[in-house]
Amino acid sequence: EILEGLSSNFFAIYKDGTLRTATDGVLYGYVRHLVLDCASKVGLQVDPRPIFLHDASEWKEAFITSSSRLIYPISKVILPDSDPTKSDSF
Repeated sequence: EILEGLSSNFFAIYKDGTLRTATDGVLYGYVRHLVLDCASKVGLQVDPRPIFLHDASEWKEAFITSSSRLIYPISKVILPDSDPTKSDSF
């Protein structure tokens, strides 16, 4: 489950045009509010459920929002593995 960063919110746009970001237990920042407010204006349906890593193949794109970065695209998610010579990326 991906909820947020230390000072950022995580969003994923799914291939079906759904914008997903968690709503329970996350920061309610101003940039997050702007993204959610504009989503329907550009044809995205907002889904307030958490994002799961196992759904990464269904993501069209992902980004974070914060007051210092505004909207920042995510090009790769790298997960550490217990074996330091190997890591998974999505």
